[in-house]
Amino acid sequence: MQTFKRTFVMLGAVGLLSVPAYVAAQDPQPPSQPSTPSPSTPSARPDPAQPPAAAPMPSDSASPSAKSQTVKGELVSVDDVAKSITIKDDKGAEQKFTYDDKTDVSGAREGVAGLATRAGSKVTIKYTDGAAGKLATKIEVAKAAGSPQ
Repeated sequence: MQTFKRTFVMLGAVGLLSVPAYVAAQDPQPPSQPSTPSPSTPSARPDPAQPPAAAPMPSDSASPSAKSQTVKGELVSVDDVAKSITIKDDKGAEQKFTYDDKTDVSGAREGVAGLATRAGSKVTIKYTDGAAGKLATKIEVAKAAGSPQ
């Protein structure tokens, strides 16, 4: 009889302790919403018959819809930490561009890293102007007369 009593008490304690976990696992509705949706209120749960809505794509400055532009000038500096390049255009104004791993570099050894030693060189930059700024898609370094590349 004593064993039966202990077992009964233990089962009761486990049952009482599991109630808060069960209640917390339920999906309660906020008190401001009615418990059943009205016909004018759309259901918050997705309709299984409808395909899921496509998530909006993040704006990418190098997207195909971004218009490519070209500028020519003289290389002023390269910041490999900020991944940016500064040039002085034909009008004497400095312009700053960012670059990434997809940026095509021609006319300089070792890609963008090779540009750091080419300050003063004539460059042509193709870029897209997006929300993140001017992203260089191609950097062409003009060959100096009489210098091997």
